[in-house]
Order: sequence, then C-alpha cells, then structure tokens
Amino acid sequence: MSSKKGINLKISEDIKENFKILANLKGISTNQYIVDLISNEIKENKKTIEGYLELQTALKK
Repeated sequence: MSSKKGINLKISEDIKENFKILANLKGISTNQYIVDLISNEIKENKKTIEGYLELQTALKK
C-alpha cells in the first residue's frame, strides 16, 4: 500500500496566478514550477551553510 505525501501550501490567488503564468512560460505544470522553486532555494541554502561552515573552520585555525 503506497501513500502519497505532500506539502499543503496556502498561497494567495495573485501568487498562484503568477506561478501559473511562469510555469506556462517554461512549459511545465504549476506544481512542478513550485517544486523546482523550493528545490532551488534548498540548494542555495545548502551552499550558504556549507560556505559558513568552511569560514568557521578556517577562522578556528
């Protein structure tokens, strides 16, 4: 038995419409656009954290 898990986001109608337009420009679904947006944000945050940890390590030396 498989279960599908997801994240429920409350997004204003204006933002939903903007996401829909941007997704259509990229030729992808609105949901895929939101997933890509969140994924890219996570990647950027990871890079920032890794950079901070490298700086912290360098300063301890």
